[in-house]
Amino acid sequence: MDRKEYSTVGQMLNGMDYRTMSRLMTKAGWKMNHATARNILLKSMRKFARIYSNSVNGPTDRATLNRIIADPNFQSGLGALIQDAYAIRQNKK
Repeated sequence: MDRKEYSTVGQMLNGMDYRTMSRLMTKAGWKMNHATARNILLKSMRKFARIYSNSVNGPTDRATLNRIIADPNFQSGLGALIQDAYAIRQNKK
């Protein structure tokens, strides 16, 4: 039986593990468990990967998108992009 590989966010850019994410989301009013937090994160990452792949005329099938989102470079880049966007938004307030 093949083991599935899952993204790890706990050690990347001072990230959080899925249980921590689910606790914070529940505390903020969106009740969820760690599996839901994981599924939402992966779905969101796939959306970014699809946009990227479309922009370079690349394939957008699920298997390809899963390979892209499993790449630590993609995860780091996406994390940096989100942090930059957040910082820009905070400076405009």
